[in-house]
Amino acid sequence: MLICKVCGNKNNNKVFEAKEMMFGTNEIFDYFECARCGSLQIIKIPKDINNYYPDNYCDSFYRKIPKIKNNFWKSLAHKLLARLYLKNIPLPDFLEKRQPEFFLWLKKTSVNQNSKILDVGCGNGELLSELKRYGFDNLLGLDPYLPKTMVNSGGVKIIKANLSDIKGKFDLIIMHHSFEHMANPKKILLEINKLLKSKGEVLIRMPLAAYAWKKYRTNWVQLDAPRHYFLPTAKGLKILIERSGFNLKSITFDSTELQFLGSEQYRRGVAFFGSKSYIKNKGVFSAKKIIKFKKRAKELNEKKQGDSVFFVLKNK
Repeated sequence: MLICKVCGNKNNNKVFEAKEMMFGTNEIFDYFECARCGSLQIIKIPKDINNYYPDNYCDSFYRKIPKIKNNFWKSLAHKLLARLYLKNIPLPDFLEKRQPEFFLWLKKTSVNQNSKILDVGCGNGELLSELKRYGFDNLLGLDPYLPKTMVNSGGVKIIKANLSDIKGKFDLIIMHHSFEHMANPKKILLEINKLLKSKGEVLIRMPLAAYAWKKYRTNWVQLDAPRHYFLPTAKGLKILIERSGFNLKSITFDSTELQFLGSEQYRRGVAFFGSKSYIKNKGVFSAKKIIKFKKRAKELNEKKQGDSVFFVLKNK
C-alpha cells in the first residue's frame, strides 16, 4: 500500500516513473503522486543511495570554505551590518546590493547574533561559516553523511550524527535544501520540535510541486530522482505542518529561472551536468529567452506558484 508521508492518504495514489537526469544515468525510479494533496514521493529508496551523491554533487562536502581572518575592523563592520540587515533599517544602495541572500530568510525569523542555531543537513557548513563571518557565534552543524566530525575552515563545528543524537535546545533550526532528502518528513519535524526552545523557530528552504511540475511533469528539474524523497505541494505542506505540531509563521516563494532552464534541458534529454547543458555552455539559451524565463519565474512567485519556497515554523 502506498501511504503519503505528507498527508497520510492511502487511496488512489498514482504511480509514475522518473529518470535520474542530473548526471544523465537515465536510471528509472518509481514515484507516486498523492491523490489527496498532490505531493510527490519516491516509493523505494535505493540501498546504495550514497552512490547518487558523487563528489561534485553541489560540492556539499568538498568545496573549500575561506578561512575567517582576524581583522578587527572588518569583523566589526560585518557585525554592525548584520544588525542593520536584521532590523530592516534602510541602507545605501551599494550596501543593500551586497546583502547576502540568507538575510532575506533570517529577517522572517526572530534571531539575533546571540541566537543558538542548528543547521541540519549542512554539508560542509558553508552557510554557517557565512553566519559566523557576520557575528553569529553560537552555531552547530549536523550532517549524517559527513566523512567525520570536524571544525571546518570557517571555524564552525560540524558533527557527523543523526538528528536523534542531538542534545540541547535551539532558538533556530535550519534545513537549507536538505528536508526533501529525508525519508520521513513528519518524524523529522516532530524530532525538531523537541529540540526547540519555547519560542524557537524552524527555517526551511525546499522545492515545491507547483506550476513547473504541472508543466513539465517527469522532466521537472526539481524532481531530481532518486535524491529527492518527497516534494510537497502547497496544500500538502500545510497539512504536514499541522500534523507535526507547528504553526506556519511565514512562507515566501523564491523560485528562479532554473525551473525552466533545467526542465527544458531534461525535456530534450540533456543532463544537468551534461556537456550540452546550460551549466557548461551558456549559449544553449539566448539572452532573450533567459530574460523571459526570469520574468516568468517572478510572476509565478507573485502568484504563489513558484517551484521553490522558504518558510518559517513556530511551535504551537
